Amino acid sequence: MNGGKRTSKKKSVIKDPKVINKNIKGKTPVIVLYYMNGCGHCEMLRPTWNECANKLCEMPNIIVAEVESANLKDVATGTYIEGFPTIVAYKGKEIKHFGGQRTYEGIMDFANELVGGDNKIVYGGRSKKVHKGPKGGKYIIVNGNKRYI
Repeated sequence: MNGGKRTSKKKSVIKDPKVINKNIKGKTPVIVLYYMNGCGHCEMLRPTWNECANKLCEMPNIIVAEVESANLKDVATGTYIEGFPTIVAYKGKEIKHFGGQRTYEGIMDFANELVGGDNKIVYGGRSKKVHKGPKGGKYIIVNGNKRYI
């Protein structure tokens, strides 16, 4: 017994193709990194992806997964993976390819857009207050500038 204290286990990045297939067909949003071992671009992205994945695994409303190119045939991607690295988001029947900058901010913006509907956004390791814009848009303040989300 743990003295009546509740312990919460942090989620981890899913790498099993069978589990990934099950999750990308579900209702919870899934963000997947498709990569190839030995790929220079993938290796450059790895530290940023790991930082994002660690933060996203703390969020209850998103699933994080990775697929190495050798396992691509075992994952029902529902889309064409043209090159590596490729980040794809799945939400219900919607499939969206990441086309932003391969930065922490870019990937986190993409993930938060996928999750949507929240009053706070995970950004820079901290939550930032979401403000309502004059025409109903939402934005956060980053380095003194409005960043619409």
